[in-house]
Amino acid sequence: MKLLPKIAKTFSPLFAATFVAGLLALAACANSPTPDVTAKTKSTATVANVTAISPRYAALQPFVGEWATDFAPGADGKPVRLEFRIAWLENKEGQSIDTWVVRGSDRLPQSSGLYVWNPVKREFTLLETRNDGALFEGTANVSGNELGLLFNITKLDGTTNKSGILFRQVSADVLSSDFYGLNEQGAWEKQSEQQFNRKR
Repeated sequence: MKLLPKIAKTFSPLFAATFVAGLLALAACANSPTPDVTAKTKSTATVANVTAISPRYAALQPFVGEWATDFAPGADGKPVRLEFRIAWLENKEGQSIDTWVVRGSDRLPQSSGLYVWNPVKREFTLLETRNDGALFEGTANVSGNELGLLFNITKLDGTTNKSGILFRQVSADVLSSDFYGLNEQGAWEKQSEQQFNRKR
């Protein structure tokens, strides 16, 4: 409970990094010999697995995994479940997070993003996109058994609002989560709480 107000005091909006795709140029040269596509080469390259977790990310290890919580059935009578997965990036220098809503047998993706360490700000940067096009920008902070997410949500029409989530590790297989928003007075107010269980 103490972590979210603490990081809220230092919160400032982050600007999303722009990723520019490179152009692939295809050129044909009439005088160039036609390559022998039947030639076979034996590659000696090997792919090394990065297994070491840097000290910067060690505190995030307990939150890695797949988690789920159940809600009351919808109007159609189908069971509803919210699932999310936190996983290491291939180079172990960051984590990805993905969420789904499961209605009956339908598993619908909701959002995808990542946490990465910002060497200048000395904190984790959160960047996430929702399936409706909304952009989440903010910070992720760890203190003991708590993971606090504080972020701006920018919708496609340009409107923004601030939200926060506080995860608390109850046990190795249970996470509690408190969802916060700003009330009319501009103060943080808990709007809901859930308990997530690790999927097996």
